[in-house]
Amino acid sequence: MEGIKDFPIDHWIRQYAPICNVQLHGSSAPIVSINELKKFHANTSAMIMDFDLTLDYGPFEGSAELRERVAALHSTPEYRLDAENVIITPGSILANFLILDAICQPGDHIICQYPVFSQLHLLPQHRGVEVTSWQLMNDDTQDSMSALRVLIQSNTKAIILKYKNNPNNPTGAVITREMLVQIIDMAREVNATVFSDEVFQPLVHNPEVKACPLVSLGYERSISSGSLSKVYGLPGITPRRLCPG
Repeated sequence: MEGIKDFPIDHWIRQYAPICNVQLHGSSAPIVSINELKKFHANTSAMIMDFDLTLDYGPFEGSAELRERVAALHSTPEYRLDAENVIITPGSILANFLILDAICQPGDHIICQYPVFSQLHLLPQHRGVEVTSWQLMNDDTQDSMSALRVLIQSNTKAIILKYKNNPNNPTGAVITREMLVQIIDMAREVNATVFSDEVFQPLVHNPEVKACPLVSLGYERSISSGSLSKVYGLPGITPRRLCPG
């Protein structure tokens, strides 16, 4: 996009990733081949591709079966999602772009968790949106929530969480369910959207710490996004999901 600031980390990765022997810049799972993927099937001798599939345009919102499975992934016994809550896009950058384009208008104010993937704060800034950064305090939930409340304005249209950022990229911090509930309560006061990029869901180092899917909490102005790249080791498969609450 003309006029938007560069994403320095992306340029650095493009230059050095192809020539290095040990890659420490990323946090993706090991990349999986089709044969390795097939081993996860209950019947390893089964065909994993439908060669009778017609290569038509398909539904614009994505495969119904895929959307149903994504909905199940984000559902809880208390709050069930269905395929109508899910949109599939060709890649993560486009998914986030569509969300930000829909919720951010010139003159709006948004709060963006920081540090975060550059797109999530640079794109709104490019559109004339006032962006305020919110940093989590180390192991101090109450201070973090108090700091967030101070940042909310009457024209705050969105709170952006980097669940990729839950868990966060690059820190690995997890916003707990209790914190999400407090964030939603604050957003509801000004009718703001809560957007959570959850591309690292459910990758956490401590199995006792669970990153709760945002849209499973039932807030009608919540949106989460995710993909197959980071956790599942399938960046060559481009579908990305949007889950409006």
